[in-house]
Parts: sequence; structure tokens; C-alpha cells
Amino acid sequence: MVEECDSHEILKCILDNCGEAVIVVDAGALPQITDLGVRLHRLAGRVIITPHSGEMANLLGVQKEVVEADPTSAALSLTEKFGLVVIMKGSKTVVTAPEGMWRYEGGGVGLATSGSGDVLAGVVAGLAARGAKPVVAAIWGVFLHGEAGCQLSIKVGPLGFLAREIPDLVPKLMSEVR
Repeated sequence: MVEECDSHEILKCILDNCGEAVIVVDAGALPQITDLGVRLHRLAGRVIITPHSGEMANLLGVQKEVVEADPTSAALSLTEKFGLVVIMKGSKTVVTAPEGMWRYEGGGVGLATSGSGDVLAGVVAGLAARGAKPVVAAIWGVFLHGEAGCQLSIKVGPLGFLAREIPDLVPKLMSEVR
């Protein structure tokens, strides 16, 4: 018999037992992450979150329009309060971390497709697993994800490609930027 899992309890357990690992938190695990303040402070700079404007609005307890009007401030507020590395997804993606703030303005509207954020989280987690520092994994993950979106928009069109097509382009992109 399979028991229901509470993502909040799972996340607490992961944060309490992660050792030196980098943790990437996306989607269903995001809604209550700010309730884990003490755990997050202990892991400052090693927990990466990837919210879109709706998820960020829920985390901050504000309207989505407030986040969309100033996504940089929204991201910075969680970095400053909890030490999180934040990838604030949007038409202009912002990465904030204890080390600073970066913007990526590429990618295109095609990346606003179901599953694309999951791919981004996977690329970031993969880079961190290969030894990249969390902020480096976040910045490079955003760049690689966005550039894959740019290439797909040229090949397929600005809309209509699938999230599952993004990962195939990442290794080639990585070899091109060496």
C-alpha cells in the first residue's frame, strides 16, 4: 500500500539531511518553503528555487501583478531573507543569490510551455551534481535552457516546441561555450 506523501515533510527531511548537497526546489515543493526559515538559513546559498510569478506571489503573500511589476525585487527579497538562490522565471529571467544578481533576456515565449520549468530545474540540478557552485549552476542553467529555447524557436518556430526537446540541445550548447 502506498501512503500519501506530504511534499512539505519530504522537503524538511531533505533539508535536514542533505549534508553539503545543493538542493533545487521547484513546483509542488515551493508553496511552503518560506515556512522553513531556520533550515534555509543554515543552508544559505545552497538552496535554489525556480518560481514563476504566480509561485513567487504565493511565497511573498502578494498579488501576481506586484511580482510581475518588479520581479527583481521579489527575487531579492527571498535571497536577502533566507539566503536562497532564486531563479525568477519570466520573459526576462532574474537570478539572485547572496553573491549578487544576474539577468538573462533570451529564451523566447516558447519556453512558457508545460514542463519547460521542470527541464530548467533538471539542468540546474545536473550542473550542481557535476560540481558547479549553486549560483554558477543557476546562471549556466538559465543560459543553457534559454539558448536551447532560442535554437528551437529558429528550428520549429517561436511556439510549438515541446519541453522534452530542450534537453537534447544542452550538451552541444555546453561544448560551444567552452
